[in-house]
Amino acid sequence: MESVNQQKRSFFKQGWVRAIGLLAAFLLMNIVVGLIFASYVMAEHAEEIKNKTFDLQDALSGPLFRPLTLLAVTIIGFVLVWLFTKFFDKRSVYSLGFQWQGYASQAGVGFSLPFILLGIGTLILSYSKYLTWTDIHFDGTLFFINVVLMLLVAFGEELIFRGYVLNNLMQSQKRRVALLTSALLFATFHMGSPGANILPLINVFLAGLLLGVNYSHTRNLWFGIAFHFAWNFFQGPVLGYKVSGKVFGSILEQDLQGPALLTGGKFGFEGSTLCTVMTLITAILLEWLYVSKTEKVVSVEL
Repeated sequence: MESVNQQKRSFFKQGWVRAIGLLAAFLLMNIVVGLIFASYVMAEHAEEIKNKTFDLQDALSGPLFRPLTLLAVTIIGFVLVWLFTKFFDKRSVYSLGFQWQGYASQAGVGFSLPFILLGIGTLILSYSKYLTWTDIHFDGTLFFINVVLMLLVAFGEELIFRGYVLNNLMQSQKRRVALLTSALLFATFHMGSPGANILPLINVFLAGLLLGVNYSHTRNLWFGIAFHFAWNFFQGPVLGYKVSGKVFGSILEQDLQGPALLTGGKFGFEGSTLCTVMTLITAILLEWLYVSKTEKVVSVEL
């Protein structure tokens, strides 16, 4: 529960109110950014639209506008978190979980886990003949752009959903209730992703749990940031899967065939039952390890 000192210095007394307020502002700004980009594209292609030879969705997800949109949304997220922490929470952004000393090893674990999970899933799909590699190509410029984009997404989403939302929810709810709530909100914000249906959203919810388990025990963001970055980058720009339904230029070009329940279909690997099983198992194991460690510490102190 939220401490008395935190309540006294906070603009809004309840942490859940601040969390929902931030997400509402973030959603509103996302809509505004989307409308601005859509209006610009429509003005630039007015003649094609008139002749019905233009697809607005394809243009907005193209190689130019996707990076610009991600950049704009991430900057907005950072600014909103800074404003909310400064004026509503009365604290610094650094206090949300950016301490590095003592958490470097957790960042290393977070960075390594996606390679293990995606590696296992890819081997299963390849062995089942659902996945074949058709080409290998490396573009240095595209590689650099993808690294920057994935870092922005990892920092932005972890700062918003774990650093601010989960942090504030835990100040007014029990830890596990806050964890479930934050994961549900995380999944809700992915509902507009291409190819999103019930299974991909369940997997995003489970990913929110996995990322939130560490933060709910440590109040530190580096595990989540490292995991989030490595997962997205290895999945899309390296292995060639879609990332939450979005296509990124990749080093390995793949041909993915077979049942969508196993391959993920239009959403990518994140929409597969393989992802469901591995994410759920990892989240449960992580929670068990932290709870066991806490219980040992308490028993020693007693």
